[in-house]
Amino acid sequence: IIGLGPSSTSAFGNYYFQATTSLNVYKKSISEGNFAIAKNFKLNQEDKIRRECNFALQCNQELDISAIEKKYKLNFNSFFAFEMEKLKVFQDKKLLEFKQNKILVTTTGRYFVRHICQVFDTFINNNLTYEAHGT
Repeated sequence: IIGLGPSSTSAFGNYYFQATTSLNVYKKSISEGNFAIAKNFKLNQEDKIRRECNFALQCNQELDISAIEKKYKLNFNSFFAFEMEKLKVFQDKKLLEFKQNKILVTTTGRYFVRHICQVFDTFINNNLTYEAHGT
């Protein structure tokens, strides 16, 4: 994924880059022949697992727990015990369902899928209250 413009995000393999948010700094960097990168991250194994969970939910509206367990040789419910508790808020609001060892985003939940995915995102404060987002 190649992002263009201020605050854009790019991804190459296990690396993520974010461009500067300042239009002036961005223009200056580009005009000088430099990348306008303000932040970069290299994913570790846990980040990769979390990314796969988010991509599955965002792209397919379905996360196959068994597939994650098999691929990464882990017990999903233990590994994500904290996150599973947070997901219950979305289940109570009928934005997702737990069915046949899968997490399924409901039709209404598709509008809130980014909020659902925040549960798996370690770069976001884990103390977020999802009520604040109106979900």
